[in-house]
Amino acid sequence: MQIPETLDLTSPHHRRRRHLYRSRQLWSLRPGRPPLPLELASLKCDVLMTVGGYEAARNLLQALVPKAEVLGDRRWAASMAADLAHALTVLGEAGAALPYAERARSLYAELGDNSGLAKSLHVLAGVCGSLDINDRARDLTRELLDLAERTGQDGLSVRTIFTLRFELGLEQALLRLSDYLDK
Repeated sequence: MQIPETLDLTSPHHRRRRHLYRSRQLWSLRPGRPPLPLELASLKCDVLMTVGGYEAARNLLQALVPKAEVLGDRRWAASMAADLAHALTVLGEAGAALPYAERARSLYAELGDNSGLAKSLHVLAGVCGSLDINDRARDLTRELLDLAERTGQDGLSVRTIFTLRFELGLEQALLRLSDYLDK
C-alpha cells in the first residue's frame, strides 16, 4: 500500500465544497495569483465599468466570456457577453459588440431568464443604434417594452416608453406613463 506524503484531513463535506469552488474558477488572468471565480470577475467588471474603466473591463471580459462557455455556465456567459457588448459599444467598437449582444440574447432566451433577456435586448438595441440600424433598434425596443409590460417590470416599462415617446406619439406615451404614475 502506498502512503501519500501529505494527508488531506479536511472533512469530505468541505472537500466537496472546495472542489465545487475550484471547478467554477477560471484560469488565472493574473500570473502568480489564484484565478478569480466568475462571481468576483463579474463584480470586478461591473465596478470597472461604473468608474469608467471600459478598456480594462473589455480586456477582462474578452478573456472571461469564452472561459465561462467552456465551463458550461451559460448564465454567466450570457451576462458577461452582454456586459462585453456594452463595453465595446461605449468604446466605439459597435461592430465587434454585435455578435456578443446577439449571443447574450440567444442564451437568455434559451434559459428563460426574463430580466436577463431585458438586459440583453437593451444592450442589443443600443448596439444597433450605434451601427445606424435604427429600424432594428426600434423593433428591439418595442420587443423590450412588450417584455417589460408582460413580466411586470414597471421601471423598465417607464424607461422604454420614454425612449419610444416620439414613435408612440407624445399623447399616447403620456397616457401610458400616467398609468404607471397611478400605480
